[in-house]
Amino acid sequence: MKNYQFSLKKYSTLAILLLCAVIFGCKKYYDPPAVFEKQEIVSVKKRKVLLIGIDGATGEDMKKIMPPVISSILPNSKYSWQSRSDAPVSDAGTWKNIMTGIATIHKIQDSTFIVPEGASEHDAVVEYPSFIERLQATPKMRYSVAISPWKTLVDRLLLYADEPIAVNNDAAAADTAVKKIGISKADLVVVNFNQVNQAGLKYGYSADVPEYKTAVTQVDTYIGKLLEALKARKTYNNEEWLVVITSNHGGYNKGFTSQTERERNSFNIYYNPAFKKVEIDNVPLTDGFLFPASKAATDAKATLAAANSSIYEIGASGDKTIQLKALIRSSSTSNGANFVLLSKLNHSYSSTNGWEIMVQVNADGTRQYRAILGYGTLLFVPAPVKLQLNQWSAITLKIYTEASKRMAVLYIDGVAGTPTDITGRTIGTNAYDLTLGNINTAVNTGSFAVNDIAIYNKALSDEEIKNFTCSDGVKTTDPSYANLIGYWPCKQVNGDKLLNQAPTAVGKDLVLGGNGGSWTAFEKSICNATAPSGNTIMAVSNSDIASQIIYWFGVNVDDAWKLNGKSWLKLYEVEFYK
Repeated sequence: MKNYQFSLKKYSTLAILLLCAVIFGCKKYYDPPAVFEKQEIVSVKKRKVLLIGIDGATGEDMKKIMPPVISSILPNSKYSWQSRSDAPVSDAGTWKNIMTGIATIHKIQDSTFIVPEGASEHDAVVEYPSFIERLQATPKMRYSVAISPWKTLVDRLLLYADEPIAVNNDAAAADTAVKKIGISKADLVVVNFNQVNQAGLKYGYSADVPEYKTAVTQVDTYIGKLLEALKARKTYNNEEWLVVITSNHGGYNKGFTSQTERERNSFNIYYNPAFKKVEIDNVPLTDGFLFPASKAATDAKATLAAANSSIYEIGASGDKTIQLKALIRSSSTSNGANFVLLSKLNHSYSSTNGWEIMVQVNADGTRQYRAILGYGTLLFVPAPVKLQLNQWSAITLKIYTEASKRMAVLYIDGVAGTPTDITGRTIGTNAYDLTLGNINTAVNTGSFAVNDIAIYNKALSDEEIKNFTCSDGVKTTDPSYANLIGYWPCKQVNGDKLLNQAPTAVGKDLVLGGNGGSWTAFEKSICNATAPSGNTIMAVSNSDIASQIIYWFGVNVDDAWKLNGKSWLKLYEVEFYK
C-alpha cells in the first residue's frame, strides 16, 4: 500500500511539472477580439418611367421659348429639338406611333383611332400593341396610369393602362398626375397635355404668338409639379426614373396636316439625374416611296396609263431629261438578276420599243445603274460608276443634240457616263404605260426607294444636273422650271397615288398598284451633311420612344415586333449602370 501511495504521489507531481512546462514553454499568439462584420447588401434600384406628351409643341419653337423647368433638366438629359413625328400627321396617328413604335403602317389617320375602310384592301387589318401591353406581359412593369384630357385617346389607345383616366383639361391632368405619381406601386405614368395644340389651332403655331407661348409656359409649370411629385416619393432614392418629354407633332400657321417639315417637327427629351448632357441634331431626312423585293408584278409598281403619258416618250427627235433619286436597299447578287426602276416600255429586253432606267447585276455580284433605249433593237447607256447599297444616288438620263447627232448619256450624282448615239432612232410608240417599279416581264428582285422623279422637255445643263444631286426637290425658281413636264416628289406620305406636281401636268399621277410599297422617311445621305453646331448627329424620331421605354424597363425588344424606332439610350449605359 505504501508503495502504491508513493507511486501515485510521484506521478502526480510529474504530471503537474509537465503541465507547467507546457503552459510556460509555449509561444503566445495574439488572439484578436471577435469582429461581427455587417454583410453589404447590394440594392438594385427599381426602374420606372414618366412619359409626358405635349400635343402641338413644335420642336424649334420649344427651343426658342426655352421654358424654365424644361431648361433646368437639360444638363441631365439626352435631347433633340429636331425630332420627327409620324406621317401623315394627325393627332391620333402620331399618338399611335408614340405608343406602339410603329410608323405609318398602323394606318391610323383620324381622331377615331380606327383604320379607315379600304386602307387595308389587300391585307387583314393588323393590330399593333402599345408598349403598355408589351410591358404588362413581363414582370418588369406591374402598375401603370395614363391621363389625358382627350377622352378618345384614353378610351381607344391608353385603355390598357391599369388606370386610364380622362380629365377635363390640362390643369386637371396635372393635378391627377401629381396624385398618381405619389402612389408607391406606380411604375409607369403617362400624361398628355393638349392646350398648346389648341392655342396653335386658334392663334398660330409659333414662339412669336403670345397665346402659343403662354400655353407652352403653362404646361412647363405643370411639368415642374410632376417632377416635384417624383422627388417627393418616399421610395425615390431607391428608384431610377426615366422622364420622357415629347410632342406628338408641330404645326404651321394654324394647322398641322399639310405635311410640311414644321408640322412634323417634334422634340424628344430623355431625363435622368445620372445622365450627362447630350444635344442631338437629327440627320437630314427625306421622304420617299419604298418598293419591297419579290412582290408580284401587279403590286410593286405605280403607273400612268399610256393614253395619258405620251409626252414622256423620247420619240424620234427633240431633247429630254429624265431624273430620279434612288436608294437600293437590297437585291440579288446573281448575274443578270436585273430589275427596273422607271420605264415606258413593255419588256425589259427583247425587241422592245421605249426606254427604261434599271439596276444591272454583274457577274461578280456588283451592281450599277444603266438605261436601255429600244427601237426594236436595244441601245445600252451605261452609268459611270457602280452603285452602293443603302446610298442615295441622283440619276439623270439626258437626251441631247450635238453636232447634228442625237445622243443619250446617263449621269450618277452629276458625273456623266459614256454617251450613246441614238441618231435616227424612234424611241417609243406611245403604246405603253409610264411605270415606276415592276413591269410584267421583269418582276422586282430588289428593294428600293425613290423620290424626286422629274422629266423636262429640254436637255438640262451639266450644272443643273450636278445641282440636282443635293437639291431638296424641284423649286419654282429653278432655271428650267418652265420646261418641267412631269414631277413626282413621292413625298406626300399618304394616298394611293404619287402626285404629279409639274405645273402643266395636273392629274398625270402615278397610281400605285396593289399593296406593294409604303411611304417611308430615309436618311438623306447623298450630301454628307455635318453638324456645324458640334452636337451629336443621330437619326431621332418619335418612333424611338416605345423602344427606349421598353429598354429602360430591362425588356429586350423582340425583332418580331418590327418596331421602327431604336433604343439608343443603351449607347450611354456607362452613365447610369454603376
